[in-house]
Parts: sequence; C-alpha cells; structure tokens
Amino acid sequence: MTPEAKKIFYSQYRDYITEENKKYVYLDPKIKCRVKFRNYTTDGLL
Repeated sequence: MTPEAKKIFYSQYRDYITEENKKYVYLDPKIKCRVKFRNYTTDGLL
C-alpha cells in the first residue's frame, strides 16, 4: 500500500466502522482490497 493510499484510507475508515470489540473492527464492505500475507499464525490468523 502506498503512503498516499494509507493517508486516504486512514482519513476515511472511521466512517465505515459498523461494530468494534477488543479483538476486531468490523467495516462496512464498501472498500475492496486484496490482503497480502505470508503465513497464518498458529491461531489461524493472518
């Protein structure tokens, strides 16, 4: 993610939060992206 794209995302993501708890932040599915990662953790997380 480019620094410019990060600035745009962080300025807008609070508008898309539908629910939040200690572990997760649930966003309204208006932003589409491809998540790039190497491996899952032992708990099965990204």
